[in-house]
Amino acid sequence: MNHKQVLEDDNAPAEALLVVLLQKYGTEALGWEEESISLQIKDDFGIELTDSQHDKLHASIVVLTTDQYENNWQAFEKINHNFNNQPDDFNEYNPLDWDDLIIGLAQAYLIKHEELIFNDAVNRYAGQVFWEFGMSKPPELMPSALMPSHIKIDTATTEKNEALKELFDETTIKVIAYVKGVTP
Repeated sequence: MNHKQVLEDDNAPAEALLVVLLQKYGTEALGWEEESISLQIKDDFGIELTDSQHDKLHASIVVLTTDQYENNWQAFEKINHNFNNQPDDFNEYNPLDWDDLIIGLAQAYLIKHEELIFNDAVNRYAGQVFWEFGMSKPPELMPSALMPSHIKIDTATTEKNEALKELFDETTIKVIAYVKGVTP
């Protein structure tokens, strides 16, 4: 899949958009303003990014170049929504579902290429999401998640962990396969 095809594919994963940006413009593009990136893509490829593509690309830049994903629960929420092709308004609270969190987490790990260390606010947010999924203990994929302490329930932790791991692995495999197919 060539760069233009990736940029036109609304279902392209965030990492693929980032790969296109880096292959075409190099790491200096990571410091460009959002509008500059959009204008350069329009000039070079003759296309305007959809809102979804724009948001995913810039979310991937935030994950790669800052610690906002790990240290700001609102950024964590919005970036995960973006990675799931869900437009989101930074002015509204829109809680994540467990599957959106895991799909976003898988993509963030692929983009960052290092361990993600989350602050307490993000860990509390994630803990609430996993608790609403029916877990009483932090999942293996995010053992730092802080579960609500006032609630003691016994749930099928093994099955829930397996479901999370399966979705994480499926997402990772799908994104890697997509990115491997990106050519200039």
